[in-house]
Amino acid sequence: MMRPTLRNIAEICKVSTATVSMVLAGKGSISAEMSSLIKRTAEELGYKRNEARKDRGPSFKYVCIIQWEEAPYLWHFSQPFVLELERLLVSEGFRPLVIHKLPELNDLALYNEIKTARAGVVFSVHYVNLTLFDQLEENGVPVILVNNSNFQDRYWSVLTDDIQGAYDGTRHLLDLGHRRIGYGEYKRSDITSVVRDRYFGFKRALDEENIPFPEERYISVDLSAPDALIHLSNKLRDLIIDTPDPITALFLHDDYFGAIVHKALLDLGLRIPEDVSLLCPGDVMDYREPFFPRLTTMQIDRPLMISISWELLLNRLITETSNPKVIKTKMQLIDRGSCAAPKEGGNYTSEVHQI
Repeated sequence: MMRPTLRNIAEICKVSTATVSMVLAGKGSISAEMSSLIKRTAEELGYKRNEARKDRGPSFKYVCIIQWEEAPYLWHFSQPFVLELERLLVSEGFRPLVIHKLPELNDLALYNEIKTARAGVVFSVHYVNLTLFDQLEENGVPVILVNNSNFQDRYWSVLTDDIQGAYDGTRHLLDLGHRRIGYGEYKRSDITSVVRDRYFGFKRALDEENIPFPEERYISVDLSAPDALIHLSNKLRDLIIDTPDPITALFLHDDYFGAIVHKALLDLGLRIPEDVSLLCPGDVMDYREPFFPRLTTMQIDRPLMISISWELLLNRLITETSNPKVIKTKMQLIDRGSCAAPKEGGNYTSEVHQI
C-alpha cells in the first residue's frame, strides 16, 4: 500500500497542498473548521509527517529562485526579475537561494538542492519542470511561476497580459493612421501561449476597426534555419518594395526579432520610421547599449510582477482553495521613435511615455 501524501489529503479536503502543510505544521491563519477537517483526514489516512520537516520548525528562512534561459539574449531580460526578488526577500527577512538551472542538473539533483537548503517556497522565473514542481508541491513547498503562461491552469502564476499588450500596441499604430500593418514572429516552441496570445491581441485590434489582414502580411521565421535571414529579407521586399500596396507598419513578436527586422530593412534601403514603423512587445533587449536600435515597445513591468508575486505567495499560504490563481499585469507603451504616422497622414493622439 502506498504511503499517503499531502496531495491525497488536499484532494479530499479540496484545498491546496500548501494549506495542508501549513495546518499540519501549525502555521498560517486557517479556519478552525478547515484545520479540523485536514487533521482528521490526515489521521484517517494514516499520514505521517516527514521528520526532516518537523526539524525545520514553524517557519522557513530560505526561499529558492530558479532561473534558466535557453536563449543567451534573454539573460538581460530575466536578470531584473531575480534581482528584484532578491531585494524583496532580504527586506522581508528571508535568505534568497538562486539556482541557475544548468543542463547537467537533473530533476533529482535540483530537488535535493532545494530540500537540503530547507527552502519553504520556490519562485521560478520562466523555467518550468512539471516533475520537479509537482514533487515540491506534493511535499508542501509552494511554487510560484513568474512570466510563464504555458501552465497557468496548473500553478499559481504572475504573468504579463500579452493579449492586451499586443492589442494596445496595435491600437497605437492605428491611432497614428496605419491601416496596412504586417505581423512578424519567429518560432518559439518553449512559449507557444505567448506567441498565440500576441497574435490574438493584434488581430482583435484590427477586427474592431474592420481592417482586413491578408495572409501574405503574416511573417513567420525559423531563426535556426540557415536561410532564415534571406527568407526574411525576401518577405519584407515583397511586402514593402515590390508591391503597389505596401505595408506602412510592422507589429513584431518582440524587440529581439525587431532588431533583426530593423537590420534587414536598412539593408533593403528602407528608413525607420519614415518608410515603415516598427512596434514590438517585450523590452527584452538592453537599451543602455548605444549600438542597439531604438525600438518602440510595449514594456513588461518586471518590478510590479515581482511585487505581485510576493503578495500572491502570502495569499496562497492562507488560502483554502486548490485552484491556482493567476494575476496578469499590463504593458506600458515606451516610445523610442520607431513609429510615426504613415506618409499619407495619420492622427497621432496616444499619450505615451517618451524616453
